[in-house]
Amino acid sequence: MLGLARVFAEVLATDASAEQIRNARPHPRVRYAVAPAETSGLADHSVQLVTVGQALHWFDIDRFVPEVDRVLVPGGIVAAWCYQLAVVSPDVDRVVRELYTLTGPWWPPERALLEAGDRTI
Repeated sequence: MLGLARVFAEVLATDASAEQIRNARPHPRVRYAVAPAETSGLADHSVQLVTVGQALHWFDIDRFVPEVDRVLVPGGIVAAWCYQLAVVSPDVDRVVRELYTLTGPWWPPERALLEAGDRTI
């Protein structure tokens, strides 16, 4: 969010977790609020950019999409990203993949969405 504050005059950062918001770094152009993505509390057509970092797979997409349509200005942008397993070196990558495969049965089902790069959402 702090990077966005260098470009935008006002940034509203929301998270459903009050703990996350409590631990956020203050910035004069960033306003923090506790709110789920599906009911942001923002005014209609009030934002130019909606960003989602490493969280889209947790959202109720059937409720999130209409909320984004409601809050974005015409021509507004949605930018969502997620990370994959890190690539370090063949030896390290092999160990990480083995551990990842071993722990696979305990990952939540939403992890499959990340593995697909959120492209299946």
